Amino acid sequence: MIRKQYVLAMSLLCGLLGFLSPTHADIDVVRSEFELKLALVDQKIEEGLVKLYAGYLQQLDLFEQKYMQAGDLHRTLVFRAEKERFVADRTVDAAALSGDPDLLKLQQFFLKHYKRADALRSDESAKLVKQYLVVLGGRSKALTKAGEIQEAIIFRTEQEEVTERYADMLAAAARATAPPGPAFGSPSERPLRPSRSLQQFKARFPHLASSLKVYYDFEDPSGVVDLVGNVPGKLKGAKNVESGRKGRGLDLDGNGWVSLGKPDQITGMKEGAICFWIKTSKSSGTMVSSFGRSSRMGFRIKVNSSGKVDCTLGYDSSYYSSSSSYGKVNTARSNRAVSKGVVNDGQWHHVAMVKDAKKIYVYVDGEKGSSSYTERSFMDPSANFRLSGYSYYSSSSSSDYNPFVGQMDDFMIFDRPMTDQIVKSIYTSQR
Repeated sequence: MIRKQYVLAMSLLCGLLGFLSPTHADIDVVRSEFELKLALVDQKIEEGLVKLYAGYLQQLDLFEQKYMQAGDLHRTLVFRAEKERFVADRTVDAAALSGDPDLLKLQQFFLKHYKRADALRSDESAKLVKQYLVVLGGRSKALTKAGEIQEAIIFRTEQEEVTERYADMLAAAARATAPPGPAFGSPSERPLRPSRSLQQFKARFPHLASSLKVYYDFEDPSGVVDLVGNVPGKLKGAKNVESGRKGRGLDLDGNGWVSLGKPDQITGMKEGAICFWIKTSKSSGTMVSSFGRSSRMGFRIKVNSSGKVDCTLGYDSSYYSSSSSYGKVNTARSNRAVSKGVVNDGQWHHVAMVKDAKKIYVYVDGEKGSSSYTERSFMDPSANFRLSGYSYYSSSSSSDYNPFVGQMDDFMIFDRPMTDQIVKSIYTSQR
């Protein structure tokens, strides 16, 4: 009797949720149903946001025309500039609202409804994830009881992977429904800094959420934790210290580095972007590098002798016995972009390297420097990836060639290129 009630309950649950209850471990069917429902949630929210975007632009245009007819050049330009910025960015920063009363009202209206849509997306998605986990758990238990152990393991493994993949979303949903925490000033466990959290970044740049593959904010004292969950870094003599840009940060004294290994999630990318903050007083030092030992292909981002950021992508010269020429980049067979501004003034600066289908670009504090034509891939699949120093070899003292001396914070890797406006927006939002 109990067995029949259990089976009936699970059947009803699966029916209500819209997930199939296969007689065998057809995990692809169950997963496809789940992913389709998530996609429908996103589609529903995006349709609402499209209307919100269009309405906001329409109102900006009306105010621009109004003040143009009134001969108020200053306010005309205010609304025109906001319209151009919004077309490129599609977001409004709550920390940088306008001082113009009319524009302020419009921005507040947009933020209010955008936050509602974003909260609805998170809430509905979290519900689907929880429901999917219930279905997976039920199938795993049922198959185990039926003696189909191998098939049960398939569902149990999927359950574990989904729990890990959506850990941030589930944790955020749990915090939203949790009872009030301790009063201000009361002891509490390490609170997240919402202005720099992964959730805050995704809310600020929803169109970049799916392309963000690595995010190190260096806030966890235990090591280098990837907030996205793809590529945990390994400290190799470098230190995670409290004196970061805003909170903790990575300290690099020239004797240590962070190893990313050869992660499948990012190696082999043909296009993409890397963004991070640095603070240094030195006029030399490789900040990020990824070169394959056998292919001699990859890229390097360094501070050059002029104190500017120098990005090189392409083919590496062969090994030389002289330490002074070890692993240097053969500029005749590679492509190079250099920043306009210097970064060796002992202040924090935002650095970005962007690779699209035909060019590489470099930015410092949102300002684009020179660019270079290249159709080479961004990252070589065989390359070791590291922060500070040259990555030609992964386990040799020689791989410390030209290390970076300074501090680093908020390191991010994206698997698609960015526009000038987006790079500047990331810089402005994190500043």
